[in-house]
Formats: sequence, C-alpha cells, structure tokens
Amino acid sequence: MNTETMQKSNDGNAARNLEKTRSRELAPPVDVYENEAELLIVADLSGATSERLDIKIDPPELRIETRPERDDEPIWRRSFTIDERIDATKVSAELKNGVLAVRLPKADEVRPRKVAIRGGA
Repeated sequence: MNTETMQKSNDGNAARNLEKTRSRELAPPVDVYENEAELLIVADLSGATSERLDIKIDPPELRIETRPERDDEPIWRRSFTIDERIDATKVSAELKNGVLAVRLPKADEVRPRKVAIRGGA
C-alpha cells in the first residue's frame, strides 16, 4: 500500500470516529490519511478474514465490523462519519495480512483541477 503521497489527517471533519463499544466489542486501531484524490482508512484487524468482515456505507456513516466465528470472540467495530466530499459509489477495500485498507475517493466536484487556458500567444 502506497501512503507516501498521502498526509495523515488529524482533521475530525475528514473522518470522525463514532466509536461505540460494548462488552464484546473492540475498536481496532486505525489511521486516516488524506490527499487531493481520496481518504484512506487503514485498520489493524489481525486474524480477520474477508469472509467475516463487513463494510457498510449508509451515508453519512461508514461501518467496519467483523462477525466472530465463536461466541467468545470479540467483535471489531468502528464507525466513521463521511461527508459529501466522498463518492460513496466508488469506495473500495482490501484486506492483506490482517491490515484493512478502505479507499474513499473524493467526488469529482471537490477535487482540485487544472483549468485549461485558451488563446493565442
């Protein structure tokens, strides 16, 4: 995963955590990065598999949650508020070696763009 061109975001408006923990629920550690094109949420979900992982978008909320195989296993759950800058139809996720990367592309309308200049010399 290439995070070299991304800045770590400490801005609560970029992706505000709405943690809700209960007795068997744990909030996995996450980092949130932002660049001109997208937000990137990176979560440590050691032991999770893609078959037991759910990512749901119900604007303005993005939820990441695991389904345990046994009753004594904890549930990993994190929720984030996403705003209108995010194109929810283009969100993607990848789980590799226990690390989940969720990419939230920004809508074209809010991305910086270069304006072409017409005219002569």
